[in-house]
Amino acid sequence: MRFPLLIIISLLLTSRAFAQPVAGAGLLNLQASLHDTDSFATEATGAGIAADSISYDPLSLHIDSMIAFGKTLLGKPYRYRGAAPWPMDCSGYVNLIFSRFGYSLPRSSRDIARAVPEVNLKEIRRGDLLFFRGRNSGSPGVGHVGIVFDVTPEGILMIHSSTSRGIVIENISNLAYYQRRLVKAGRPDFRISS
Repeated sequence: MRFPLLIIISLLLTSRAFAQPVAGAGLLNLQASLHDTDSFATEATGAGIAADSISYDPLSLHIDSMIAFGKTLLGKPYRYRGAAPWPMDCSGYVNLIFSRFGYSLPRSSRDIARAVPEVNLKEIRRGDLLFFRGRNSGSPGVGHVGIVFDVTPEGILMIHSSTSRGIVIENISNLAYYQRRLVKAGRPDFRISS
């Protein structure tokens, strides 16, 4: 199987991004070659991960690369539709990540929510999108979007651009603010060429 050059470069970036663990998340250095799944299994087993729990799948690696790129922007300030080509409001942040990997999404969180197929919250996974009402929790419309960073027994971790703290990773399962405002989850079409 051949991988597009962009995916290979992103995988290299991913291995560097995983060198900085997120609180509560496991650390795994992705140092295996794309074609050597046995060495990946050995590396993972040495890190305390059961070899039979490893899933080598190009789509997962692709989504991991997208998330790793998004993680490089942690701490950047929120900016509402500024003059820069990629303002870091919530939908600008999501669009920046997706466009870097060749995907085109609508500009607003409301339009993104309309464009992606809905997925049951019990079935969400890394890379899915979460849509929320905006600051007015009584409004029925979507006003905020974030990306599922991880799904753990402790809850759903979301990476997004927050108006007060910029780009952050948060466990939304512990935050009533987001629980009250959640409208739906969606899964973009992540088809990749091989």
